[in-house]
This record gives sequence, C-alpha cells and structure tokens, in this order.
Amino acid sequence: MKTKVLLLLVALLGLLSFTLDTRIFAVASSIKHPVLSYIMQLFSNVISIVVVLLITASLFMRQERKKKWIKALLLSSAASSAVSILLKFVVARPRPEHAAFVFTQYSFPSMHAAVAFSLLPVLEREFPALKRFWLLPALLVAFSRLYLGAHYFSDVVWGAIIGYLIGKGVVMLQEAKKLEWLAWKNPFR
Repeated sequence: MKTKVLLLLVALLGLLSFTLDTRIFAVASSIKHPVLSYIMQLFSNVISIVVVLLITASLFMRQERKKKWIKALLLSSAASSAVSILLKFVVARPRPEHAAFVFTQYSFPSMHAAVAFSLLPVLEREFPALKRFWLLPALLVAFSRLYLGAHYFSDVVWGAIIGYLIGKGVVMLQEAKKLEWLAWKNPFR
C-alpha cells in the first residue's frame, strides 16, 4: 500500500512539473551569479560529476568489500543513459532557447538527472546511513541543468524519476541474483 501511494505521488509530481516549467525556468534564470554559475557548470559537466561519482562510489564499495554492487552501480548508470537517449529522440522536445553545452538538441528527459538519480538506490542499499549524503550531489546535478538553462523543470523531474526507477529495478535484480549472467572481469581485483 505504501509503495502504491508513493508511486501515485511521484506520478502526480511528474505531471505537475509540466505546469511549472516556465515559472521555475524563469526563477532559475533570474538568480545568476558568476560563482554560482561556475559551481553549477562543475556539477553539470558529465566528466566532472557523474564519472567522478561512479569512480568514487566504485572505490568506496571496493574498500567496503561490496564488489558485487559495482556491477549494479555501473549498470544503473548505463541503463539510465540509454533510456534517456532513446526517450530524447522519441519525445523530441526542443531544449530551452539559450541552452549551451548540450549533447543533443532534445531536452526530455534530463540524462544528467537520470544518471545521478539512478545511482541512489544502489548507494542507499549498501550505505543507508549516508542516504541524505548521496542525495545532495544528485540534487545539485539536477538543479545545475535548470540553472544553466539546458532543461525545463519537467525534464529534470522526469529524468530523476526515470533514473531512480531504473536504479531500483537494478537493485531488485541484483538482490534476486538475476544479474549473474553479466559476466565481466572486475577491474578492482
């Protein structure tokens, strides 16, 4: 019951996000500051945040003897990227007018938000005490996409929802030992 209510609330937030696009985009555009812009560009840069987060989390899991979850972490990231790219071309929603530093001309959903939020279920599963800590970088990545004008609010919200659900699915598969077919050589051995 609790899960159904939560899913309903998430779906409502996702639908509501479309009605807030222009207002939130305007607010995010109005709070420009050189220092904040620099910080947001760091969090928005795929190389500087997502890759660093993946490497850090992978090393952290290695240190904690949780190697089997590295595969789940990488699979969550790859799957959310693939789904996001596919949806971008299916939905074909144009980006905001002044979007810079973009991978495609399409906006929906935010791949940055999807990847950042896809890592959360894996990290929360293995490190529940750090749940709020893991959420902060994901929120900063998502906000950076709004702040820099690369996405609308709904792009970021749906990217986060899609990524989180993919991450949850990967965790469920890993717990059920359904990822064993993914034979790979662990580079951390």
